[in-house]
Amino acid sequence: NEIKKGGVQAIRQIEKQIAKVKNDFALLKKAKKKEINKYKKLSKACITREIQMIFQDPIDSLDPRMTVESIISEGLQIQGQRNKVLNHQKVVEALERVGLIEDYANRKCIQPIQKFKFIW
Repeated sequence: NEIKKGGVQAIRQIEKQIAKVKNDFALLKKAKKKEINKYKKLSKACITREIQMIFQDPIDSLDPRMTVESIISEGLQIQGQRNKVLNHQKVVEALERVGLIEDYANRKCIQPIQKFKFIW
């Protein structure tokens, strides 16, 4: 009889431990899900800073009085990056990435005198 009681108590203890482990697992899973969602939001914000869609006519939207550097760094300033030295370095890196030298940063964006229209 006592062996039977001990066995039943052991089974109940095991069931309690199993329920506790299941509960801990559910809590851990819920916490992980929150963590994953948090990282998804953060990574989306980081990606949004890196990739931006711009719909504009490049010739009409360029101010001929602005330098290439001021036009490129304007986007950095909009994102809150106010350090001029760091912005200059990023502009130079961007110019080099597209095959231009640093000297182009100081040039003005002069619009062409005549726009060509094709007549079919």
